[in-house]
Amino acid sequence: KSSIVITSRGAHPSSRMLNRAIICGLISVGVNVYDLRVIPSPISSYTIRNSEAKGGIHTAISPLDSKISLVQFFNKVGINIDKTMERKIENIFFREDFRRTIMDEIGTIDFPARAVERYIQGYFNNLDVEGIKKLNCKVIIDYAFGSSSLVLPLILGKLGCETVTINAYLDPFKEREAQEDKEKALKQLSNIVLTLGANLGVLIDADAQSLILVDEKGWIIKDSELLALLSKLFLSNSSHIKGNNMLAVTLTAPSIIDKFAKEYNYKIIRTKLDSRYLMQLSALTEKKLLFSGDIEGRFIFPSFQPVFDAMFTFAKILEFMARSRQKLSELRETLPSFKILIKKVECLWQQKGKIMRRLIELSKNNKIEMLDGIKINLKDDWIAIIPDQIEPCIHLYAESSNYEKANQIIEEYINKINNLKKGESLVEAKIKEKIRETFQTLPEELAFYFCSPSGYLGIKALSLEEFKEIIKSISLDSLDFHIQRGDFSRWLEYGLGEIQLAEKIKSADKFQGENLRKYLINIFKKYPKEMI
Repeated sequence: KSSIVITSRGAHPSSRMLNRAIICGLISVGVNVYDLRVIPSPISSYTIRNSEAKGGIHTAISPLDSKISLVQFFNKVGINIDKTMERKIENIFFREDFRRTIMDEIGTIDFPARAVERYIQGYFNNLDVEGIKKLNCKVIIDYAFGSSSLVLPLILGKLGCETVTINAYLDPFKEREAQEDKEKALKQLSNIVLTLGANLGVLIDADAQSLILVDEKGWIIKDSELLALLSKLFLSNSSHIKGNNMLAVTLTAPSIIDKFAKEYNYKIIRTKLDSRYLMQLSALTEKKLLFSGDIEGRFIFPSFQPVFDAMFTFAKILEFMARSRQKLSELRETLPSFKILIKKVECLWQQKGKIMRRLIELSKNNKIEMLDGIKINLKDDWIAIIPDQIEPCIHLYAESSNYEKANQIIEEYINKINNLKKGESLVEAKIKEKIRETFQTLPEELAFYFCSPSGYLGIKALSLEEFKEIIKSISLDSLDFHIQRGDFSRWLEYGLGEIQLAEKIKSADKFQGENLRKYLINIFKKYPKEMI
């Protein structure tokens, strides 16, 4: 109570709606809010880190799916909260067990000035501005209709860059279109770089967290190739930096980066794929870590701040290009040939554990790493098999010297997974009913909390059996409330992995009152036999 939380958002109307709802919720429990309004998330993180705020919340369109809103929660350091804190917030949210406040203790809303100016000042304090000016670089920048167009133009003039900008204004609907058809935007950027004879082209994503480069020959550099190229650029020109002797990359980063690190006497740390691990590591080792990065075009420079920041990454690229006196195409052509291929295969939640265990058994003759899922080393190649934390699927990443071999490796393991899934199905009919009868108790964070329109009823289900018994006697208000919101089907699908049962429950929204209760009870009577 009485602490400060900083909020910010993207330009889309849904982000504005969510941001205002969050602000209302925060002040209603006595928290004071500083709202930065439309601003890139790296600036929000920087403001949190350099203020008395206890944390922050940023809402924007998800970079992975333009139809999904993303709400990011930051701690007082300005990085994303960890999973433990995330679960605590979710539990309080679903139980509606948050603090109440009397009218006179409601929080205040303020709109702090000079957040952008403070960010820019810190930005220049961590750059060799004079070195960048000597580069005399001509750059084409595609802002993708995002919020970085509000900030980066204020910086570029002081860096001495000649710039041509594309899509340098806010338009939330065109932003979504650009996100859905990124290849078209990149082809356009490549053509403009060639036509105008620019040294560099850069596409910055709408929330200024990731980027894609185009070299002076029009070659598009992204994903794993971008990480490998920038690792070579940064490591080979960092001898002037004292104290930094480490870099951090995700588990699926190209193997060539290990060779670069060894060549330039750097220690490499590999982390799980969840971006929070890179941020947390960067925050803890900021004086020893040169940079962190992943294969999605996101980079962290802990000397500035421990979060993904495409605007600062762009400037660091110019700084190291000035030091190396090499063109991007020259540096790219020195990279050895490699290809990282990414695919995913659908897999039910209840099958994931067994399939991963069987894959470990089948790979006992290979060197295995289990930092995140399974990474199997195959002489000069490797494959990583990582279960998705949210969706019923498994992700596969394979690296080899060329596309054909990487595709061969990944298809081989997709076939193995599909065969293991079929094996699971053969025994499933015999054991599934017994599993249901002896269903294990769930942890508290996965329990179902029964509510009504007036709030939490003090009743929870810690297993499927408990859930079935409770719906026989729970109030009709509660049943109607949860069915209309889709709570039952979401819990069954994402909490228990009962996808088929969840689909059946979704059809219950056409019933009300006692007819709804009878329909639900009837579904559970038939389950699991009907599903099998």
